[in-house]
Amino acid sequence: MARGNALPDIAEQRSTKRFLISALNICLPILAGLFIYLWYRPDTYLSGYVYRIIGRTVYPSDSETSIILQFLRGYAADILWAYALMFSVSAILGTGKKQMWAAAGICLCLVTLMECLQLTDFVSGTFDLLDILFESASTGLAVLIIHLFERGKTK
Repeated sequence: MARGNALPDIAEQRSTKRFLISALNICLPILAGLFIYLWYRPDTYLSGYVYRIIGRTVYPSDSETSIILQFLRGYAADILWAYALMFSVSAILGTGKKQMWAAAGICLCLVTLMECLQLTDFVSGTFDLLDILFESASTGLAVLIIHLFERGKTK
């Protein structure tokens, strides 16, 4: 707050707005991805754990084979989580040009590493190059949104 003034100054208001936007762009995709895993991916460790706690499953039947359902089951949660990861890393590193390149590089390395670990017994799952492609696109979208938000606040 400005000295002797009860109202927060402009910089503090912008900082609060940046924090809220970052928090929403981190928390909402994580929660949406969690919902997708619980609802559409009954075969995952996370779903199995939650189902044991609540005592029943909550997913649609396997007879639903629409292209949208297949996309949700196969890629949507990972896309959302990669998006949230980019916002998280950029919140830590900053949003300058060099920091954004570093954050994007870290995110791309992490999503590629996690996908490649699925080739081993260390991480369960099925290796899929499309996962890497979709998660990379999601990271790029997050970079674009962060850039547009940062550019808009300077005007």
